[in-house]
Amino acid sequence: MKKFALIILVLILVLTVSFAFVACDKDQPQGEEGGQDNPSGGDELPPINVSIKTPTGAPSLALGALFNELTSVDKLNVNYEVTSGSAVQAAVTTGNCDFAILPTFAGVQLSMRLGTYQLLATTSWGNLYFVTTDSAFLSLEDAGSLDAFLAQLEGKHIDTIGGGKVDVAVKYILDQAGVHYEMQAYEDAATITPLLRTGASRYAILGEPAATAATRAVEGARIVGSVASMWKATTGV
Repeated sequence: MKKFALIILVLILVLTVSFAFVACDKDQPQGEEGGQDNPSGGDELPPINVSIKTPTGAPSLALGALFNELTSVDKLNVNYEVTSGSAVQAAVTTGNCDFAILPTFAGVQLSMRLGTYQLLATTSWGNLYFVTTDSAFLSLEDAGSLDAFLAQLEGKHIDTIGGGKVDVAVKYILDQAGVHYEMQAYEDAATITPLLRTGASRYAILGEPAATAATRAVEGARIVGSVASMWKATTGV
């Protein structure tokens, strides 16, 4: 059965591909004079085809330079596609990619359910932020404590990216603080930013670079806190 790898830290891809080259060289049938069993008559290894899918945003930006370097590796054909998060998950579910970058929660779920993908590591941590257009809302720093900050969200409606993945962590933070709220999860920031612009949404959780982009595109929008900081304050991790 073909082995696939579910990548959350694609920096490991370099080592993985190098190992593949070594394995092919080690297993290559050899004639008495070396390489005579190779149809080409030489010791050349066949090209290695690698399919990689990543969602838009921070993952693709962080790993773009690495993938550019991989495309210059001899005998390595890299098909690197930046697409929506749902498209990446669909590709993993159907086995149509070798490497994929997914939110940790989604990655672990798919890895356990499918059994054909392996969770390797993490590409990024701490790139989720609370964004608001509420001018009276205090930032995490100005509020003085996490409890005081979260208390401002009592009874509020919060829109978040993640399509049912990111909201798991944020809900845990809010639930631990005893805050009552409403939350709607969307596929990506492209849906939430217009809501902030029209006033249909006033509180949102966005990843970078979308969070900063929203503050520039939406009048009065501000980044008021890091989800990673809140998670650490809540869990100690």
